[in-house]
Amino acid sequence: MGIVRKLERAVDVRRVKGDFPVRYTYTMPPHHERFFKTLKETGRFSGARCEKCNTTFVPPVAFCEKCFVRVGKAVDVADAGTLLAFTVAREGPGGERLPAPVVYGIVKLRGASTVILHKVLADPKRLKAGMKVRAQLKPANRRRGSITDIEGFVLV
Repeated sequence: MGIVRKLERAVDVRRVKGDFPVRYTYTMPPHHERFFKTLKETGRFSGARCEKCNTTFVPPVAFCEKCFVRVGKAVDVADAGTLLAFTVAREGPGGERLPAPVVYGIVKLRGASTVILHKVLADPKRLKAGMKVRAQLKPANRRRGSITDIEGFVLV
């Protein structure tokens, strides 16, 4: 018998409660700062395009994962796209029952080569892969330059 055992239920995960104090400072890289600043100030999505292979990364990256070259060209992409796949969460990270199901989807925005994972604000019974969605942002005065500035994606 091996030392690795497949767990099928969240309640079977062993947890040790306690504190482990960690001090850290996160410095956002420039390509992420540009993405979140643009989202906050204009409500637009920005990406980064690789000049060598023309891949457009949203959110932007520093280096192309295909060519291994620095990605520098900033580009805007649409706030709408296609729902490629989705899942429905009925339990939280700790195994607790959620008051209502939460839908998470993989969305490919128009003009992007990569995908973004976020909430889908729709009844899961109405969803199918391939449906068109649009980002629903918080009002401009409530945006903070964070991924949570996107409330979720709604059906078009």
